Amino acid sequence: MVRLIFFGAMASGIGGAVLFFGIWLQSLAVYYASFIFLAIVLVVAIINTFFKEKGRVGFVHPDDLLFGNIFAFLFVVAGILGAGYFYSLGQLPVWPGTTSAEMTQAMFNYASVIFVAFIFLWGLSQLGFIVDVLQGKGREVTKETTARFILFALILGVLLSLILAGFNSLYIAAGFNTSAWVLGAISCGLLILLGVVLRGRYEEVPS
Repeated sequence: MVRLIFFGAMASGIGGAVLFFGIWLQSLAVYYASFIFLAIVLVVAIINTFFKEKGRVGFVHPDDLLFGNIFAFLFVVAGILGAGYFYSLGQLPVWPGTTSAEMTQAMFNYASVIFVAFIFLWGLSQLGFIVDVLQGKGREVTKETTARFILFALILGVLLSLILAGFNSLYIAAGFNTSAWVLGAISCGLLILLGVVLRGRYEEVPS
């Protein structure tokens, strides 16, 4: 198991460096090479996350699991933003009926949606009442709880829409390069902050 974790961490480091140099050197070949490491990182993250409870892999330390998934998340976001950068350079073939500018904006929107999805799911996971209602645990799903959930969904939807609108406004005002750096920095900063804040908070180990 230690070898698998080490392998994933090594792939994250090397793959991140390859992706960075691919973008810096404006080399599609190097950029595409980073996808090999991205695939490894994602496979390791999936194994560590979904199969450790089924006895198919050994013990995975919560810190390794958290930061391994953080690297996977940031790797995917950086890869999508990297595609947007190459679209802006005109080096990637566009989809039929689109332009390079439209594809560049589309890549930025895709990365923004992934970030917004994280905020949505993480925020939802912190509201035990909502989780209980959705899973039907501990509380009966009644008209009252459904009414609360509708209002909660409305408020949360507005907040997430405002975040996405903010990113789109930044894209329009500052262009792709600046907005991509801002989105990447916010994603990285938020995830690292959560990793630090959650230090020492682990699930109970079953006896």
